[in-house]
Amino acid sequence: MIADMNGKTGQKITLKTDKNGLVAVRPYIGEEEGLVEIQAKLATIAVIGGSANNASNATNTASPVLADVIYKLQAKAAKDGPTGFSGRVFDDKGLPIAGVTLSIARTVNSTITDAKGQFNFNDIPAGRIDLFVDGRTVNPNLDSGKPQYPSLHFEAYA
Repeated sequence: MIADMNGKTGQKITLKTDKNGLVAVRPYIGEEEGLVEIQAKLATIAVIGGSANNASNATNTASPVLADVIYKLQAKAAKDGPTGFSGRVFDDKGLPIAGVTLSIARTVNSTITDAKGQFNFNDIPAGRIDLFVDGRTVNPNLDSGKPQYPSLHFEAYA
């Protein structure tokens, strides 16, 4: 994972997935106001000259990147009192996704992305929030002719 804060290179972290193919990381985006970009890149390991079970005969080399995920956050200066939280949801091709349900845990705040993939929360409590992004609402009947998206959970500070 590579974090870039205001054009300055941040951390680069390499993580391995668990047995279910999942990985979690909590990047620190800092306290400065400005645009923060976090990139996650998925790479596979190619096995050459043997099998994955016979490591002595295999040579592992990293293959090209299979997928990129980019999160762009606009960090604002801290202030007291309720605040807002807004953003956009895109698919893997960079196209906006309409109909995604977003909610903030332990509040009644819930919204749905518009045709441009935009969402907006007003008057939410300042501090750490648990943001749930449910892409499953885009295709609730699992129609094979429509894209299917996962449900995601993010911890953020507002």
